Amino acid sequence: MHKALYREYRPQKFSDVVGQEHIVRTLKNEIISGNIAHAYMFSGTRGTGKTTAAKIFARAVNCLNPKDGEPCNECESCRAIINDSTVDIFEIDAASNNSVDDVREIRESVKYTPTNSKYKVYIIDEAHMLSKGASNALLKTIEEPPEYVVFIFATTEPNKMIPTVLSRCQRFDFKRITIEEMKDRMRYICSKEGVEVEEDALSVIARNSQGALRDALSILDRCILFGENYLKYDDVVEILGIVNIDEIFGLADDIINHKVSEALQKIDSFISSGKDIEILSSELIEHMRSLMICLAAKENAKNIISVSDDEFEKMKNSIKNTDIDNIIRIINILSEVQNNLKYAIDKRTIFEVGIIKTIKPIYDTSKQALEERVKYLEQIIESGNITINSKNIDEKDKKEDKRNDIDSKKVDVDKKSSDNKKKKYEEMKSEDLNKIERLWDKVLDTMKKDRKMPVRAMLLEKKNIKEHNGVLYIIFGEKFAFAKKSLTEHGNLEYIENVIKSVVHKNFSVKIILESEADNINMEIEKESDKGEEILKRIVSSDIIEIKEGSDKEI
Repeated sequence: MHKALYREYRPQKFSDVVGQEHIVRTLKNEIISGNIAHAYMFSGTRGTGKTTAAKIFARAVNCLNPKDGEPCNECESCRAIINDSTVDIFEIDAASNNSVDDVREIRESVKYTPTNSKYKVYIIDEAHMLSKGASNALLKTIEEPPEYVVFIFATTEPNKMIPTVLSRCQRFDFKRITIEEMKDRMRYICSKEGVEVEEDALSVIARNSQGALRDALSILDRCILFGENYLKYDDVVEILGIVNIDEIFGLADDIINHKVSEALQKIDSFISSGKDIEILSSELIEHMRSLMICLAAKENAKNIISVSDDEFEKMKNSIKNTDIDNIIRIINILSEVQNNLKYAIDKRTIFEVGIIKTIKPIYDTSKQALEERVKYLEQIIESGNITINSKNIDEKDKKEDKRNDIDSKKVDVDKKSSDNKKKKYEEMKSEDLNKIERLWDKVLDTMKKDRKMPVRAMLLEKKNIKEHNGVLYIIFGEKFAFAKKSLTEHGNLEYIENVIKSVVHKNFSVKIILESEADNINMEIEKESDKGEEILKRIVSSDIIEIKEGSDKEI
Protein backbone atom coordinates (compact mmCIF):
# COMPACT_ATOMS: atom_id res chain seq x y z
CA MET A 1 0.00 0.00 0.00
CA HIS A 2 1.25 3.47 -0.91
CA LYS A 3 2.09 5.60 2.12
CA ALA A 4 1.37 9.30 1.78
CA LEU A 5 4.44 11.53 1.59
CA TYR A 6 3.41 13.65 4.58
CA ARG A 7 3.34 10.45 6.69
CA GLU A 8 6.43 8.88 5.15
CA TYR A 9 8.50 12.02 5.73
CA ARG A 10 6.97 13.20 9.01
CA PRO A 11 9.84 14.68 11.10
CA GLN A 12 11.22 12.32 13.74
CA LYS A 13 13.41 14.91 15.45
CA PHE A 14 13.09 18.60 16.33
CA SER A 15 15.81 19.43 13.80
CA ASP A 16 13.57 18.06 11.01
CA VAL A 17 10.64 20.36 11.87
CA VAL A 18 10.35 23.01 9.15
CA GLY A 19 9.94 26.73 9.84
CA GLN A 20 9.41 26.63 13.64
CA GLU A 21 12.93 27.30 14.96
CA HIS A 22 11.69 29.61 17.73
CA ILE A 23 9.52 26.83 19.18
CA VAL A 24 12.00 24.00 18.66
CA ARG A 25 14.77 25.88 20.46
CA THR A 26 12.61 26.58 23.53
CA LEU A 27 11.35 22.98 23.80
CA LYS A 28 14.85 21.53 23.47
CA ASN A 29 16.15 23.86 26.19
CA GLU A 30 13.35 22.78 28.52
CA ILE A 31 14.23 19.12 27.97
CA ILE A 32 17.96 19.72 28.49
CA SER A 33 17.37 21.68 31.70
CA GLY A 34 14.65 19.34 32.97
CA ASN A 35 12.16 22.22 33.40
CA ILE A 36 9.19 20.44 31.88
CA ALA A 37 5.88 22.32 32.15
CA HIS A 38 2.70 20.48 33.04
CA ALA A 39 0.61 21.90 30.14
CA TYR A 40 1.36 23.28 26.67
CA MET A 41 -0.77 24.97 24.04
CA PHE A 42 0.36 24.51 20.40
CA SER A 43 -1.68 26.84 18.16
CA GLY A 44 -1.45 27.69 14.47
CA THR A 45 -2.96 27.03 11.04
CA ARG A 46 -3.30 23.51 9.67
CA GLY A 47 -0.26 21.62 8.43
CA THR A 48 2.35 23.67 10.32
CA GLY A 49 3.66 20.86 12.57
CA LYS A 50 1.71 21.13 15.83
CA THR A 51 0.90 17.42 16.27
CA THR A 52 4.30 16.42 14.91
CA ALA A 53 6.09 18.61 17.46
CA ALA A 54 3.87 17.21 20.22
CA LYS A 55 4.81 13.61 19.31
CA ILE A 56 8.52 14.44 19.16
CA PHE A 57 8.25 16.18 22.55
CA ALA A 58 6.48 13.12 24.02
CA ARG A 59 9.39 10.91 22.89
CA ALA A 60 12.03 13.42 24.00
CA VAL A 61 10.77 13.71 27.60
CA ASN A 62 10.67 9.91 27.88
CA CYS A 63 13.85 9.12 25.92
CA LEU A 64 16.44 7.05 27.80
CA ASN A 65 19.34 8.56 25.81
CA PRO A 66 18.41 12.13 24.81
CA LYS A 67 21.00 14.10 22.83
CA ASP A 68 20.88 17.90 23.07
CA GLY A 69 17.18 17.77 23.78
CA GLU A 70 16.49 15.44 20.84
CA PRO A 71 14.99 11.93 21.20
CA CYS A 72 17.33 9.16 20.09
CA ASN A 73 14.46 7.22 18.43
CA GLU A 74 16.40 4.00 19.16
CA CYS A 75 15.86 3.25 22.83
CA GLU A 76 13.07 1.03 24.12
CA SER A 77 10.89 3.99 25.12
CA CYS A 78 11.27 5.82 21.77
CA ARG A 79 10.58 2.66 19.75
CA ALA A 80 7.45 1.90 21.80
CA ILE A 81 6.09 5.40 21.18
CA ILE A 82 6.95 5.31 17.46
CA ASN A 83 5.21 1.93 17.08
CA ASP A 84 2.19 3.03 19.18
CA SER A 85 2.76 0.13 21.54
CA THR A 86 2.95 2.13 24.77
CA VAL A 87 0.04 2.81 27.10
CA ASP A 88 1.59 5.99 28.52
CA ILE A 89 1.07 8.27 25.49
CA PHE A 90 -2.52 9.26 24.74
CA GLU A 91 -3.50 10.98 21.50
CA ILE A 92 -7.11 12.18 21.80
CA ASP A 93 -9.21 13.73 19.03
CA ALA A 94 -11.34 16.37 20.75
CA ALA A 95 -13.56 16.67 17.68
CA SER A 96 -15.15 13.29 18.52
CA ASN A 97 -14.28 13.03 22.23
CA ASN A 98 -15.45 16.36 23.57
CA SER A 99 -17.98 15.55 26.26
CA VAL A 100 -17.75 15.73 30.05
CA ASP A 101 -17.78 11.90 30.18
CA ASP A 102 -14.69 11.76 27.94
CA VAL A 103 -12.88 14.20 30.24
CA ARG A 104 -13.93 12.14 33.25
CA GLU A 105 -12.07 9.14 31.76
CA ILE A 106 -8.94 11.30 31.39
CA ARG A 107 -9.20 12.42 35.00
CA GLU A 108 -9.48 8.81 36.16
CA SER A 109 -6.47 7.63 34.13
CA VAL A 110 -4.31 10.52 35.37
CA LYS A 111 -4.34 9.01 38.85
CA TYR A 112 -2.24 6.03 37.78
CA THR A 113 1.55 6.28 37.33
CA PRO A 114 3.20 5.55 33.94
CA THR A 115 3.75 1.89 33.14
CA ASN A 116 7.01 2.01 31.16
CA SER A 117 7.77 5.72 30.80
CA LYS A 118 8.85 8.67 32.90
CA TYR A 119 5.85 10.83 31.85
CA LYS A 120 2.30 10.23 30.85
CA VAL A 121 1.64 12.58 27.90
CA TYR A 122 -1.88 13.53 26.79
CA ILE A 123 -1.96 15.06 23.28
CA ILE A 124 -5.41 16.58 22.76
CA ASP A 125 -5.83 17.48 19.07
CA GLU A 126 -8.44 20.01 17.88
CA ALA A 127 -8.71 21.14 21.50
CA HIS A 128 -11.03 24.03 20.64
CA MET A 129 -13.73 21.42 19.94
CA LEU A 130 -13.98 20.56 23.63
CA SER A 131 -17.35 21.60 25.02
CA LYS A 132 -17.42 24.31 27.66
CA GLY A 133 -18.45 21.78 30.26
CA ALA A 134 -15.62 19.42 29.30
CA SER A 135 -13.07 22.27 29.43
CA ASN A 136 -14.26 23.32 32.87
CA ALA A 137 -14.17 19.69 34.07
CA LEU A 138 -10.52 19.50 32.98
CA LEU A 139 -9.47 22.74 34.70
CA LYS A 140 -8.52 21.34 38.09
CA THR A 141 -6.53 18.50 36.56
CA ILE A 142 -4.62 20.90 34.27
CA GLU A 143 -3.90 23.30 37.10
CA GLU A 144 -2.52 20.72 39.55
CA PRO A 145 -1.70 17.48 37.72
CA PRO A 146 0.57 14.80 39.15
CA GLU A 147 4.25 15.49 38.46
CA TYR A 148 4.41 12.64 35.95
CA VAL A 149 1.64 14.06 33.66
CA VAL A 150 2.06 16.46 30.70
CA PHE A 151 -0.85 17.88 28.69
CA ILE A 152 -0.34 19.17 25.13
CA PHE A 153 -3.30 20.94 23.52
CA ALA A 154 -3.12 21.41 19.73
CA THR A 155 -5.61 23.78 18.08
CA THR A 156 -6.13 25.87 14.96
CA GLU A 157 -8.49 28.23 16.80
CA PRO A 158 -7.10 29.18 20.23
CA ASN A 159 -9.62 32.04 20.43
CA LYS A 160 -12.35 29.42 21.00
CA MET A 161 -10.59 28.01 24.04
CA ILE A 162 -11.86 29.27 27.37
CA PRO A 163 -9.41 31.79 28.96
CA THR A 164 -9.01 29.76 32.15
CA VAL A 165 -7.54 26.85 30.16
CA LEU A 166 -5.24 29.12 28.15
CA SER A 167 -3.92 30.76 31.31
CA ARG A 168 -2.73 27.41 32.65
CA CYS A 169 -0.69 26.51 29.55
CA GLN A 170 2.62 27.51 28.04
CA ARG A 171 1.51 28.78 24.65
CA PHE A 172 3.50 28.32 21.42
CA ASP A 173 2.20 29.89 18.18
CA PHE A 174 3.23 27.97 15.07
CA LYS A 175 3.72 30.28 12.08
CA ARG A 176 2.87 29.56 8.47
CA ILE A 177 5.62 27.86 6.49
CA THR A 178 7.21 30.20 3.95
CA ILE A 179 7.27 29.35 0.26
CA GLU A 180 11.05 28.95 0.23
CA GLU A 181 10.98 26.63 3.25
CA MET A 182 8.32 24.47 1.60
CA LYS A 183 10.28 24.37 -1.66
CA ASP A 184 13.43 23.26 0.19
CA ARG A 185 11.53 20.45 1.92
CA MET A 186 9.85 19.29 -1.31
CA ARG A 187 13.17 19.43 -3.14
CA TYR A 188 14.69 17.18 -0.48
CA ILE A 189 11.79 14.69 -0.70
CA CYS A 190 11.93 14.62 -4.52
CA SER A 191 15.65 13.81 -4.38
CA LYS A 192 14.93 10.96 -1.95
CA GLU A 193 12.15 9.65 -4.20
CA GLY A 194 14.28 9.94 -7.33
CA VAL A 195 11.95 12.45 -8.95
CA GLU A 196 13.13 15.24 -11.26
CA VAL A 197 11.21 18.46 -10.74
CA GLU A 198 10.95 21.89 -12.37
CA GLU A 199 11.52 24.83 -10.05
CA ASP A 200 8.35 26.57 -11.26
CA ALA A 201 6.36 23.44 -10.38
CA LEU A 202 7.56 23.61 -6.78
CA SER A 203 6.73 27.33 -6.65
CA VAL A 204 3.13 26.87 -7.76
CA ILE A 205 2.60 23.97 -5.30
CA ALA A 206 4.01 26.08 -2.45
CA ARG A 207 1.85 29.10 -3.32
CA ASN A 208 -1.33 27.02 -3.45
CA SER A 209 -0.62 25.40 -0.06
CA GLN A 210 -1.21 28.69 1.81
CA GLY A 211 1.51 28.09 4.38
CA ALA A 212 0.57 24.47 5.19
CA LEU A 213 3.43 22.04 4.52
CA ARG A 214 1.14 19.01 4.88
CA ASP A 215 -1.07 20.38 2.07
CA ALA A 216 2.02 20.98 -0.07
CA LEU A 217 3.19 17.38 0.38
CA SER A 218 -0.32 16.06 -0.42
CA ILE A 219 -0.31 18.03 -3.70
CA LEU A 220 3.26 16.89 -4.43
CA ASP A 221 2.19 13.28 -3.90
CA ARG A 222 -0.60 13.59 -6.49
CA CYS A 223 1.66 15.33 -8.98
CA ILE A 224 4.44 12.72 -8.68
CA LEU A 225 1.97 9.91 -9.37
CA PHE A 226 0.68 11.84 -12.41
CA GLY A 227 4.08 12.76 -13.84
CA GLU A 228 5.85 9.40 -13.52
CA ASN A 229 9.02 10.61 -11.77
CA TYR A 230 9.22 13.88 -13.70
CA LEU A 231 7.31 16.84 -12.29
CA LYS A 232 6.49 19.59 -14.81
CA TYR A 233 4.95 23.00 -14.22
CA ASP A 234 2.22 22.40 -16.82
CA ASP A 235 1.23 19.14 -15.14
CA VAL A 236 0.83 20.85 -11.76
CA VAL A 237 -1.31 23.59 -13.32
CA GLU A 238 -3.48 20.95 -14.97
CA ILE A 239 -3.89 18.89 -11.80
CA LEU A 240 -4.74 21.87 -9.58
CA GLY A 241 -7.10 23.37 -12.18
CA ILE A 242 -5.44 26.76 -11.86
CA VAL A 243 -4.41 29.28 -14.50
CA ASN A 244 -0.94 29.41 -16.02
CA ILE A 245 1.02 32.34 -14.58
CA ASP A 246 1.82 33.65 -18.08
CA GLU A 247 -1.92 33.82 -18.82
CA ILE A 248 -2.52 35.71 -15.57
CA PHE A 249 0.24 38.16 -16.52
CA GLY A 250 -1.41 38.63 -19.93
CA LEU A 251 -4.88 39.30 -18.47
CA ALA A 252 -3.47 41.69 -15.85
CA ASP A 253 -1.55 43.62 -18.53
CA ASP A 254 -4.72 43.93 -20.64
CA ILE A 255 -6.53 45.41 -17.62
CA ILE A 256 -3.74 47.87 -16.87
CA ASN A 257 -3.40 48.92 -20.53
CA HIS A 258 -7.18 49.32 -21.10
CA LYS A 259 -7.54 46.51 -23.67
CA VAL A 260 -11.14 45.34 -23.38
CA SER A 261 -11.33 43.09 -26.43
CA GLU A 262 -8.10 41.23 -25.63
CA ALA A 263 -9.12 40.69 -21.99
CA LEU A 264 -12.54 39.29 -22.95
CA GLN A 265 -10.92 36.95 -25.48
CA LYS A 266 -8.57 35.62 -22.79
CA ILE A 267 -11.48 35.07 -20.39
CA ASP A 268 -13.35 33.17 -23.12
CA SER A 269 -10.25 31.03 -23.67
CA PHE A 270 -9.96 30.29 -19.93
CA ILE A 271 -13.59 29.23 -19.67
CA SER A 272 -13.49 27.19 -22.88
CA SER A 273 -10.56 25.22 -21.46
CA GLY A 274 -12.65 24.30 -18.40
CA LYS A 275 -11.10 26.67 -15.86
CA ASP A 276 -13.21 27.63 -12.85
CA ILE A 277 -14.11 31.34 -12.81
CA GLU A 278 -13.80 31.60 -9.03
CA ILE A 279 -10.27 30.17 -9.17
CA LEU A 280 -9.43 32.58 -12.00
CA SER A 281 -10.80 35.48 -9.94
CA SER A 282 -8.78 34.42 -6.88
CA GLU A 283 -5.58 34.03 -8.93
CA LEU A 284 -6.08 37.46 -10.53
CA ILE A 285 -6.62 39.14 -7.14
CA GLU A 286 -3.47 37.45 -5.79
CA HIS A 287 -1.51 38.68 -8.81
CA MET A 288 -2.83 42.23 -8.43
CA ARG A 289 -1.86 42.09 -4.77
CA SER A 290 1.69 41.17 -5.84
CA LEU A 291 1.75 44.16 -8.23
CA MET A 292 0.53 46.40 -5.40
CA ILE A 293 3.36 45.15 -3.16
CA CYS A 294 5.85 45.81 -5.99
CA LEU A 295 4.65 49.41 -6.26
CA ALA A 296 4.62 49.97 -2.50
CA ALA A 297 7.76 48.12 -1.36
CA LYS A 298 9.94 48.57 -4.47
CA GLU A 299 12.99 46.24 -4.38
CA ASN A 300 12.04 44.82 -0.98
CA ALA A 301 8.84 43.44 -2.53
CA LYS A 302 10.57 40.25 -3.67
CA ASN A 303 11.04 39.16 -0.06
CA ILE A 304 7.35 39.73 0.68
CA ILE A 305 5.70 38.04 -2.30
CA SER A 306 8.29 35.23 -2.75
CA VAL A 307 8.49 34.93 -6.54
CA SER A 308 11.24 33.89 -8.93
CA ASP A 309 13.61 36.44 -10.47
CA ASP A 310 11.91 36.14 -13.88
CA GLU A 311 8.43 36.73 -12.41
CA PHE A 312 9.69 39.71 -10.42
CA GLU A 313 11.13 41.31 -13.56
CA LYS A 314 7.83 40.75 -15.39
CA MET A 315 5.97 42.41 -12.52
CA LYS A 316 8.25 45.44 -12.64
CA ASN A 317 7.50 45.78 -16.37
CA SER A 318 3.74 45.44 -15.73
CA ILE A 319 3.60 48.32 -13.25
CA LYS A 320 5.35 50.83 -15.52
CA ASN A 321 2.03 51.95 -17.00
CA THR A 322 0.05 52.25 -13.76
CA ASP A 323 0.20 53.41 -10.15
CA ILE A 324 -0.77 52.05 -6.75
CA ASP A 325 -4.11 53.94 -6.66
CA ASN A 326 -5.29 52.24 -9.83
CA ILE A 327 -4.17 48.80 -8.64
CA ILE A 328 -6.04 49.28 -5.35
CA ARG A 329 -9.14 50.34 -7.34
CA ILE A 330 -8.86 47.16 -9.45
CA ILE A 331 -8.44 44.97 -6.37
CA ASN A 332 -11.53 46.54 -4.77
CA ILE A 333 -13.64 45.82 -7.86
CA LEU A 334 -12.33 42.25 -8.18
CA SER A 335 -12.95 41.61 -4.47
CA GLU A 336 -16.57 42.71 -4.88
CA VAL A 337 -16.87 40.48 -7.95
CA GLN A 338 -15.42 37.52 -6.06
CA ASN A 339 -17.95 38.01 -3.28
CA ASN A 340 -20.84 38.18 -5.80
CA LEU A 341 -19.65 35.02 -7.54
CA LYS A 342 -20.53 32.97 -4.45
CA TYR A 343 -24.26 33.61 -4.96
CA ALA A 344 -24.41 34.03 -8.74
CA ILE A 345 -26.08 31.73 -11.24
CA ASP A 346 -24.36 33.28 -14.26
CA LYS A 347 -20.81 33.63 -12.94
CA ARG A 348 -19.31 34.43 -16.33
CA THR A 349 -21.40 37.57 -16.89
CA ILE A 350 -20.63 38.93 -13.42
CA PHE A 351 -16.91 38.34 -13.91
CA GLU A 352 -16.90 39.94 -17.37
CA VAL A 353 -18.81 43.00 -16.11
CA GLY A 354 -16.26 43.33 -13.30
CA ILE A 355 -13.31 43.07 -15.71
CA ILE A 356 -14.84 45.73 -17.99
CA LYS A 357 -15.26 48.04 -14.97
CA THR A 358 -11.58 47.57 -14.08
CA ILE A 359 -10.52 48.41 -17.64
CA LYS A 360 -13.03 51.21 -18.31
CA PRO A 361 -13.28 53.53 -15.28
CA ILE A 362 -16.18 55.29 -17.04
CA TYR A 363 -18.39 52.41 -15.83
CA ASP A 364 -17.17 52.78 -12.25
CA THR A 365 -18.61 55.61 -10.14
CA SER A 366 -16.02 55.54 -7.34
CA LYS A 367 -13.66 58.44 -6.59
CA GLN A 368 -10.67 56.29 -7.53
CA ALA A 369 -12.24 55.56 -10.93
CA LEU A 370 -12.73 59.28 -11.59
CA GLU A 371 -9.09 59.95 -10.73
CA GLU A 372 -8.01 57.13 -13.05
CA ARG A 373 -10.09 58.58 -15.90
CA VAL A 374 -8.43 61.97 -15.42
CA LYS A 375 -4.96 60.40 -15.37
CA TYR A 376 -5.73 58.38 -18.48
CA LEU A 377 -6.96 61.50 -20.28
CA GLU A 378 -3.80 63.39 -19.24
CA GLN A 379 -1.65 60.57 -20.62
CA ILE A 380 -3.45 60.74 -23.98
CA ILE A 381 -3.03 64.51 -24.16
CA GLU A 382 0.66 64.35 -23.20
CA SER A 383 1.32 61.64 -25.80
CA GLY A 384 -0.09 63.87 -28.54
CA ASN A 385 -2.36 61.09 -29.83
CA ILE A 386 -5.39 63.32 -29.93
CA THR A 387 -7.18 64.83 -32.92
CA ILE A 388 -9.53 67.79 -32.70
CA ASN A 389 -11.91 68.15 -35.67
CA SER A 390 -12.87 71.77 -36.33
CA LYS A 391 -14.38 73.76 -39.20
CA ASN A 392 -13.64 77.25 -40.35
CA ILE A 393 -15.82 79.33 -38.05
CA ASP A 394 -15.95 82.31 -40.44
CA GLU A 395 -17.20 80.20 -43.33
CA LYS A 396 -19.69 78.52 -41.07
CA ASP A 397 -20.99 81.88 -39.84
CA LYS A 398 -21.36 83.14 -43.43
CA LYS A 399 -23.30 80.08 -44.45
CA GLU A 400 -25.50 80.42 -41.41
CA ASP A 401 -26.18 84.11 -42.12
CA LYS A 402 -27.04 83.34 -45.74
CA ARG A 403 -29.29 80.48 -44.75
CA ASN A 404 -31.01 82.68 -42.16
CA ASP A 405 -31.62 85.42 -44.75
CA ILE A 406 -33.14 83.03 -47.25
CA ASP A 407 -35.05 80.72 -44.95
CA SER A 408 -35.82 82.85 -41.90
CA LYS A 409 -39.50 81.99 -42.05
CA LYS A 410 -38.71 78.30 -42.49
CA VAL A 411 -36.43 78.39 -39.42
CA ASP A 412 -39.20 79.94 -37.33
CA VAL A 413 -41.59 77.24 -38.48
CA ASP A 414 -39.07 74.48 -37.75
CA LYS A 415 -38.41 75.91 -34.29
CA LYS A 416 -42.09 75.97 -33.52
CA SER A 417 -42.43 72.44 -34.88
CA SER A 418 -39.57 71.26 -32.65
CA ASP A 419 -41.09 72.90 -29.61
CA ASN A 420 -44.45 71.38 -30.42
CA LYS A 421 -42.89 67.92 -30.78
CA LYS A 422 -41.14 68.27 -27.45
CA LYS A 423 -44.38 69.39 -25.85
CA LYS A 424 -46.24 66.63 -27.65
CA TYR A 425 -43.81 64.00 -26.32
CA GLU A 426 -44.35 65.21 -22.76
CA GLU A 427 -48.11 65.10 -23.29
CA MET A 428 -47.85 61.63 -24.87
CA LYS A 429 -46.21 60.15 -21.78
CA SER A 430 -48.68 57.64 -20.41
CA GLU A 431 -49.72 57.59 -16.79
CA ASP A 432 -48.04 54.18 -16.50
CA LEU A 433 -44.70 55.55 -17.74
CA ASN A 434 -44.86 58.46 -15.32
CA LYS A 435 -45.51 56.00 -12.51
CA ILE A 436 -42.59 53.77 -13.54
CA GLU A 437 -40.25 56.77 -13.65
CA ARG A 438 -41.36 57.81 -10.16
CA LEU A 439 -40.84 54.30 -8.77
CA TRP A 440 -37.66 53.42 -10.67
CA ASP A 441 -35.44 53.90 -7.57
CA LYS A 442 -37.70 51.52 -5.68
CA VAL A 443 -37.26 48.95 -8.48
CA LEU A 444 -33.46 49.22 -8.10
CA ASP A 445 -33.71 48.97 -4.29
CA THR A 446 -35.72 45.74 -4.63
CA MET A 447 -32.97 44.25 -6.82
CA LYS A 448 -30.39 45.23 -4.20
CA LYS A 449 -32.36 43.38 -1.51
CA ASP A 450 -32.58 40.35 -3.84
CA ARG A 451 -28.76 40.45 -4.21
CA LYS A 452 -29.11 40.88 -7.97
CA MET A 453 -26.26 43.37 -8.01
CA PRO A 454 -25.03 42.66 -11.60
CA VAL A 455 -28.54 43.26 -13.02
CA ARG A 456 -28.95 46.39 -10.92
CA ALA A 457 -25.51 47.67 -11.92
CA MET A 458 -26.32 47.34 -15.62
CA LEU A 459 -29.74 49.02 -15.25
CA LEU A 460 -28.04 52.01 -13.61
CA GLU A 461 -26.45 52.66 -17.02
CA LYS A 462 -29.77 52.95 -18.89
CA LYS A 463 -30.23 56.04 -21.06
CA ASN A 464 -34.02 56.24 -21.09
CA ILE A 465 -37.25 54.28 -20.71
CA LYS A 466 -40.38 54.37 -22.88
CA GLU A 467 -43.73 52.59 -22.80
CA HIS A 468 -45.94 51.73 -25.76
CA ASN A 469 -48.88 49.34 -26.00
CA GLY A 470 -48.00 47.56 -22.73
CA VAL A 471 -44.33 47.15 -23.65
CA LEU A 472 -41.69 48.86 -21.51
CA TYR A 473 -38.56 49.69 -23.52
CA ILE A 474 -35.35 50.12 -21.48
CA ILE A 475 -32.94 52.02 -23.72
CA PHE A 476 -29.12 51.86 -23.53
CA GLY A 477 -26.39 53.74 -25.37
CA GLU A 478 -24.69 52.03 -28.30
CA LYS A 479 -21.59 51.17 -26.26
CA PHE A 480 -23.69 49.08 -23.85
CA ALA A 481 -24.48 46.28 -26.31
CA PHE A 482 -23.01 43.81 -23.79
CA ALA A 483 -25.61 44.94 -21.22
CA LYS A 484 -28.41 44.30 -23.70
CA LYS A 485 -27.07 40.78 -24.31
CA SER A 486 -26.62 39.99 -20.61
CA LEU A 487 -30.00 41.33 -19.51
CA THR A 488 -31.87 39.28 -22.11
CA GLU A 489 -30.20 35.99 -21.07
CA HIS A 490 -30.37 33.55 -18.15
CA GLY A 491 -33.81 34.60 -16.92
CA ASN A 492 -32.77 38.21 -16.24
CA LEU A 493 -35.59 39.65 -18.39
CA GLU A 494 -38.26 37.64 -16.56
CA TYR A 495 -36.77 38.76 -13.24
CA ILE A 496 -36.94 42.46 -14.27
CA GLU A 497 -40.58 42.05 -15.38
CA ASN A 498 -41.47 40.43 -12.03
CA VAL A 499 -39.79 43.20 -10.01
CA ILE A 500 -41.55 45.95 -12.01
CA LYS A 501 -44.87 44.13 -11.57
CA SER A 502 -44.35 43.90 -7.78
CA VAL A 503 -43.48 47.61 -7.50
CA VAL A 504 -45.83 49.18 -10.09
CA HIS A 505 -48.63 46.60 -9.65
CA LYS A 506 -49.12 46.18 -13.37
CA ASN A 507 -47.85 43.74 -15.98
CA PHE A 508 -45.41 44.99 -18.60
CA SER A 509 -43.51 43.14 -21.27
CA VAL A 510 -39.92 44.41 -20.97
CA LYS A 511 -37.61 44.83 -23.97
CA ILE A 512 -33.94 45.91 -23.84
CA ILE A 513 -32.95 48.03 -26.85
CA LEU A 514 -30.21 50.38 -27.99
CA GLU A 515 -30.68 54.04 -28.96
CA SER A 516 -30.53 53.21 -32.68
CA GLU A 517 -33.48 50.86 -32.23
CA ALA A 518 -35.37 53.42 -30.15
CA ASP A 519 -35.81 55.66 -33.22
CA ASN A 520 -38.29 53.16 -34.69
CA ILE A 521 -40.26 53.20 -31.44
CA ASN A 522 -40.39 57.02 -31.50
CA MET A 523 -41.64 57.03 -35.10
CA GLU A 524 -44.34 54.52 -34.23
CA ILE A 525 -45.51 56.56 -31.23
CA GLU A 526 -45.53 59.81 -33.23
CA LYS A 527 -47.30 58.14 -36.15
CA GLU A 528 -50.11 56.93 -33.90
CA SER A 529 -50.26 60.36 -32.25
CA ASP A 530 -50.47 62.12 -35.65
CA LYS A 531 -53.12 59.67 -36.78
CA GLY A 532 -55.15 60.45 -33.66
CA GLU A 533 -54.88 64.19 -34.30
CA GLU A 534 -56.13 63.79 -37.88
CA ILE A 535 -59.16 61.82 -36.70
CA LEU A 536 -59.84 64.47 -34.06
CA LYS A 537 -59.58 67.26 -36.62
CA ARG A 538 -62.03 65.47 -38.93
CA ILE A 539 -64.50 65.02 -36.11
CA VAL A 540 -64.21 68.65 -34.99
CA SER A 541 -64.43 69.90 -38.60
CA SER A 542 -67.51 67.83 -39.37
CA ASP A 543 -69.16 69.02 -36.18
CA ILE A 544 -68.58 72.62 -37.19
CA ILE A 545 -69.99 71.96 -40.63
CA GLU A 546 -73.05 70.35 -39.16
CA ILE A 547 -73.58 73.32 -36.85
CA LYS A 548 -73.22 75.73 -39.74
CA GLU A 549 -75.68 73.75 -41.86
CA GLY A 550 -78.12 73.64 -38.99
CA SER A 551 -77.83 77.37 -38.47
CA ASP A 552 -78.47 78.07 -42.14
CA LYS A 553 -81.61 76.04 -42.00
CA GLU A 554 -82.80 77.88 -38.90
CA ILE A 555 -82.17 81.24 -40.53
